[in-house]
Amino acid sequence: LDTGNYALNACMTGDLFKGVPDSYTVGFVGESGSGKSYVMLNITKNAVDAGVWVVYIDTEGALTESKMRRFGIDVDSGLVDLVRTVSTFEDLNAFLLSIIEMKKENPELKACVILDSYAHLTSSKEIENAGGNEGKQIMGGNSRAGNLMFRTTTLQMSNLNIPFLYTNHVKASLDPYKEDFAPGGSGQTFAATFIVQFNKSRFDAEKLDKLKIHLEEGGSTGIMTNVKIRKNRDSVPFSFEMLILHNTTFPRYVGMNRFFLKSGASNNILKEFIDNSWELFGL
Repeated sequence: LDTGNYALNACMTGDLFKGVPDSYTVGFVGESGSGKSYVMLNITKNAVDAGVWVVYIDTEGALTESKMRRFGIDVDSGLVDLVRTVSTFEDLNAFLLSIIEMKKENPELKACVILDSYAHLTSSKEIENAGGNEGKQIMGGNSRAGNLMFRTTTLQMSNLNIPFLYTNHVKASLDPYKEDFAPGGSGQTFAATFIVQFNKSRFDAEKLDKLKIHLEEGGSTGIMTNVKIRKNRDSVPFSFEMLILHNTTFPRYVGMNRFFLKSGASNNILKEFIDNSWELFGL
């Protein structure tokens, strides 16, 4: 599944044109507002355009069909379902198992499941103890429920070529020698083939000026975010800076300079070409 950005494709698979493989579980983690849902919407658009049925599970109530339309997603195609009825890990587990059975009955069906976000799921134990003083037990219950969900569904979805993409928030580690961590148990880390982390960067006014994007009243039309791969089983990862444009799709070529440098390209003309891709491609 094409992510919509060549550098993001390449840092996962080593191929500019191949993003998320059909049989993989992929986590996209980062702080709030760093671009996780933005990437999910871009992947949804490209998947639907390629004839893939996308089941988009929105646990935060933050997505509407009108927003999908603004991203160019054909919501009338019958190839995208926005699901807003999954709130617990138990709900998710049952829902994924139903998708697995549907795929078994229809082997030709091309499907993809997106969960946005993992962090907002609760568990039956947490609901049961709501208002009590059992916080530690609740968190442990959530982790166990999440781990069980991955153990129950990951291999089956992989065998049926159903990619599962999820977003999650990260929390800062108090240990300076350890990376930020994504809450919700270790199951997500073990199950994922790729884990991509986003961190908001400073607002780069010079590049945005090149892109002919102007500040709007009360805010901006985009942000810069740093992308790095925390886990990759397929290729040597690299990090790069990516532009997130609000309410529209990816600039495909942004970040390509890092890809060519990582590939060992030293040709000055090539480097200049890529460095100026903001203008050369009319982005």
